[in-house]
Amino acid sequence: MSKFHINKNGVPALCRAKNGNCPLGKHYETEKEAQKIADKMHQERFGILGSNLEEEKKNEDSPRQTKVSSNQDGDKSKKVRETKEKRNRDNSRKAEENFKKTKGGPKQAREKTHKKARTIAQYKSIERRKTSLKNKPPKKIKKYIDRCISSERIRSYKKSNRKSGHLVEDRSYRAKKIKEIFGIGNLVGYYNVNHYVKSKDKNPTEQTIELRDTGQIIIYDKTTKVAITTFVINRDRAESMMLYAGEIPEENWLKKVKENHLIAKENKLD
Repeated sequence: MSKFHINKNGVPALCRAKNGNCPLGKHYETEKEAQKIADKMHQERFGILGSNLEEEKKNEDSPRQTKVSSNQDGDKSKKVRETKEKRNRDNSRKAEENFKKTKGGPKQAREKTHKKARTIAQYKSIERRKTSLKNKPPKKIKKYIDRCISSERIRSYKKSNRKSGHLVEDRSYRAKKIKEIFGIGNLVGYYNVNHYVKSKDKNPTEQTIELRDTGQIIIYDKTTKVAITTFVINRDRAESMMLYAGEIPEENWLKKVKENHLIAKENKLD
């Protein structure tokens, strides 16, 4: 059966010596019993400080022991409390600063931050897609992504009721056939576009473009607001025009535009 003795530091400890070979003398059946004798020895030797000294020696003698004293518990709780209080003060200070910056509460500050993050992410996505379009295999003619200089969506557009002679005389059949095959469709938006109308043009032209969800566009003269021509565009042109306007078109819609352009091409309406 295991027994306990009081070691050289005056602390109860388990005796690991073989029977009769322990140099420390008297042994006790339990640690509690040995602790009582040790306390008595320290009180006789050191007075009322004896028990505290014994406790400190015991902690030094048993580094593997995981229990902490009540004082250590108190210190730990105090640190946790101080950390929480500091965090709360910092959060209050930041909230007050955000309130002053945004002239609103924390919610407005978060919304402003999220909006900025969304804008940056959208910009990066737009730039990646522009690069992807520019890196597509070259064709015989200059790609629209390279011909387009800028594009801007406008909220509303008051177009003229008049039509250009080109649209009336040369494109009336095309306009009628597009309506017959694809219908009127829904308005996607109006865009002020600065682009090279043809690949060989030396100077860009500013025009207003009406974009329908069928892929049909109607081009207006920016000054007179007269309709010049209409046709069904390809996917790259639709995507480029919207990307330059800071918009990311949906993939399903782009697929629909591509399908409609192939149909229009078969009917010579592109």
